[in-house]
Amino acid sequence: MKFASAFLTFALGVATGALASPLSRRDTGPSCTIVVTPADGTDADAGKAAYELVYGFLVRMEDSTYPDGTTVSSISLNGPTVTDNGDGSFNAVTSLIVDGLTSGEISDIITEQWPGTWVWSADRSNPGYNWYMESTTC
Repeated sequence: MKFASAFLTFALGVATGALASPLSRRDTGPSCTIVVTPADGTDADAGKAAYELVYGFLVRMEDSTYPDGTTVSSISLNGPTVTDNGDGSFNAVTSLIVDGLTSGEISDIITEQWPGTWVWSADRSNPGYNWYMESTTC
């Protein structure tokens, strides 16, 4: 019986430690919808858009302006899932995760800095495609 009690105490201690660890509290990032239009109308395909926007959104987040004092160690994303709006534009739904930023800060960057800009800025070497970000919501 003492063994079972000791094991239960140990298991509860491990579970409590896991819940308090930084990894378990990691922010999963906001879910955002970004309306994009291809620079070249021939790119108008949802599958191709999803493929091109994965890397494009990562690079665009890297090029964004962060709050003062922020140190970003990594950027990752879930998605995007892209649907054709039928008017030449696409909805790209994605969730960006940025170590060092909260969901609120990520959402602010995407909704305040991204609308009305290109995924690939003039400072970057364009990989042969580009997408204009019409609007963003998170």
